[in-house]
Amino acid sequence: MLKKTIGVFDSGMGGLTAVQELERLLPDADIVYFGDTGHIPYGGRSRSQLMYMARRNIAFLEERGAGIILAACGTVTSTVLDTLAAETATPLFGVARPAAVRAAGLTKNGVIGFIATEACIASGYNQRLISELLPGAEIVSSACPDFVPLIESGVCSWDDARLRSAIERYLSGIKAAGADVVVLGCTHYPIIAGAINEYLEGRAELVSSSGEAARALAAAIPGASGSGRREYYTSGDAGVFVSTAEKLLGRAPSGPVVSVEPYDIEGI
Repeated sequence: MLKKTIGVFDSGMGGLTAVQELERLLPDADIVYFGDTGHIPYGGRSRSQLMYMARRNIAFLEERGAGIILAACGTVTSTVLDTLAAETATPLFGVARPAAVRAAGLTKNGVIGFIATEACIASGYNQRLISELLPGAEIVSSACPDFVPLIESGVCSWDDARLRSAIERYLSGIKAAGADVVVLGCTHYPIIAGAINEYLEGRAELVSSSGEAARALAAAIPGASGSGRREYYTSGDAGVFVSTAEKLLGRAPSGPVVSVEPYDIEGI
């Protein structure tokens, strides 16, 4: 049995959706999670800041024993992960390609919606992946800057007018285009999948980037074993992290949560 601690990082709570899937697939694996809530959101950061933050996050997880790392952040994956993978000895996984493969295989009419952060959309990375896999596909993209702040504040239900308004604003073009698949390109977005599905009236398959990435990582280390250890770190308040996780995921994190001092990114 392969024993390898899995490290996962994200800008906040969204990466916990990937951790949930990893726990289901690899219940005995050791997992260390870092939610960089002290620097959320990543979507509006410069490339130099994203590179610096991702390097720090990777080093943080490596120091805690991670032998394989999932960047559970669409923004990092689409902007700097290829560069990081070339300079880092630890195997790195992102959330873009597995979701693109799934979307290309699912669509029947060739119209695919893609929603993510502003930086992720602007990079064009995910759209290129889908086009390479399915030439001729119509990809309707939409940046959703309000989603992460709303989700992190616990606004996750279609019944909430704030979320309903944001969904209608961001997905109207995708709905009008008749997309039969929508890629949730940020790992926060599966938390509001129910509300998105409500707006789309169940007419599109939703592809979770975090879920697909977790499955790809699990397939790379079949039979991973360990003690089932879980450690959670946040650059924000540990108590807030726990209470937010309970609201968003319906349960508390499955291990201790430790707060660490956020690093300085001013001038980067």
